[in-house]
Amino acid sequence: MISSLSRLRLISLCLACLLMFGAGCAARNNPNPELSGMADVDSGVSNNPDQHDGFEDDDWWDEEWEDLGETQAPARVADPLERWNRAVFTLNDRLYFLLFKPVGEVYAMVLPKPLRIGVQNFFTNLRYPIRAVNGLLQGKGGKVAKETGSFALNTTFGFLGLVKISDAFPSLEVTPEDTGQTFGFWGVGKGPYIVWPILGPSTLRDSVGLVGDYFLDPLRYAPLNYPWVELKAVDQVNTFSLEIGRYENLKETAIDPYIAMRDAYIQYRSRLVQD
Repeated sequence: MISSLSRLRLISLCLACLLMFGAGCAARNNPNPELSGMADVDSGVSNNPDQHDGFEDDDWWDEEWEDLGETQAPARVADPLERWNRAVFTLNDRLYFLLFKPVGEVYAMVLPKPLRIGVQNFFTNLRYPIRAVNGLLQGKGGKVAKETGSFALNTTFGFLGLVKISDAFPSLEVTPEDTGQTFGFWGVGKGPYIVWPILGPSTLRDSVGLVGDYFLDPLRYAPLNYPWVELKAVDQVNTFSLEIGRYENLKETAIDPYIAMRDAYIQYRSRLVQD
């Protein structure tokens, strides 16, 4: 018989997995900077990245997404699975409106935005090993030094990262790094474009990279009785609550939302690899 704690952890894990797509899809799908100023007033969520202090380190919430405007050339990527990808895109679209958005809106109403920003800062700070290790694997010693300085400052004087003190020091500004980027830096091709159920847009290279990121996540090594599953769920719900509205903007402005999301994702990931 499954204990009550085990059932709670199982439910939290399912919620975290479901909301991973919601968080990823909301941020991956805004290639037009003019759209980011549109806000979902009812949920207290703004889509202006300038108001989201401390999100530039996260994989999907980096401000560089805002630079991918309509003037960009179409992204080049093999899409032999387009039939499958479009079907999954439609499934994820329905899940967004039936589950992800309502959950994010309720969470946003319960927790004030300043607190949600603090929670986001905490988890961004916690993922320091992912960025640092991949920076080292790419030979980016300068970036790793900045990342380490930012982590030390925010952890020591920012209440374990809740307050991003490093924002006051431009020299400590850091950029995202992950295993998928490392593979790209090493010359590994993107491979075919893939849309995963729940998880959303990816490529073969980035999908394999998620495995490396998983083993570099500090929560992966928490004690067995540590509520890491619940923390991951909070992380995903919190992040998603700060970005509600971007997916709607994509659907309203794109002739083909599937193509728009695919191009924006590939352009964004390519820029990170080249950085």
